[in-house]
Amino acid sequence: MKKWKRNLIKRCAKNNFLDFENCIQSEKIFNIPKKLYKYCCFDEQKYNLKNLLNNVHYLNNPINFNDPDGNRIFDYVITDKSGKKLLNQSVTFEVIDENHFVSSRNNKKFDIKIQEDNLIIKDLKTKQTRTLELKNFTRDTKELVLPVLKTLPGDELFKMKEIDLKALCATDKIDNAAFSPAEEAIMIKPKYLDDAILLHELGHAKDELMFKEISEKMNKDPGLQEIFNEEKNTYREHFGDSELTKIGYFTADYHYLGANSVHEGIAETNTILSTCPKNEIQSVRSHYWQQYFPRTIAYLAGLLE
Repeated sequence: MKKWKRNLIKRCAKNNFLDFENCIQSEKIFNIPKKLYKYCCFDEQKYNLKNLLNNVHYLNNPINFNDPDGNRIFDYVITDKSGKKLLNQSVTFEVIDENHFVSSRNNKKFDIKIQEDNLIIKDLKTKQTRTLELKNFTRDTKELVLPVLKTLPGDELFKMKEIDLKALCATDKIDNAAFSPAEEAIMIKPKYLDDAILLHELGHAKDELMFKEISEKMNKDPGLQEIFNEEKNTYREHFGDSELTKIGYFTADYHYLGANSVHEGIAETNTILSTCPKNEIQSVRSHYWQQYFPRTIAYLAGLLE
């Protein structure tokens, strides 16, 4: 990514969205072409055609901008009402070439390389290296899984090996996606295979494999339960049934893993700390989760590190 683009994204992300035009104006005279063309395919929902018919166009908030080459800067900050920062994470991802990437999260930096059938992740701070043997790890679905693995931050890839995840595969034998504790494997239906869903299931894998001995204690943690229940009850007090269904995935009093469980919250938090979900399964629910459960997210983020 060119230096001026990186600086522009940082400036826009730090400013109010209303100041976006001012940020652009200060840079575009020297760096941006006079004409800009947008190329995209027609989506299944035909939103593109509707936009043309209605003469409308949608733009992302600068913090959600992406790069056609896959480079990105992702800052995630949560503050309380007094302005105190509860969470402050910065994730970067740089594409060196089609088989070489460098990513960072705060002060941790990782080098990611694909060499033949191996995905090699090196922690540039500790100099430790972890290797995923793709053919076995993906259960012969490498062609489907590898493009998604190429988009994940290095710390998440490193963690797959650290928690001894046995497999990550694409399969039509499942409705959408799941982590199997019995097989210690993540399975995703090909049509749902993207970074956000993968990170969600990896959150479940961390919950089961990394927190194996403390998972139940964590879900019964008085501090966590107090924050979670307070935000959950506040949400219920202010919204009707139609709105409650949008967050019911997280707020249900009963879960197959136990009452007042925050297992799904752990998994979704693992997603939103690294990417912005755009798929039909997560896009709405993750928006509500972030907007109304910020303190829970900040608490869980500390555990997931």
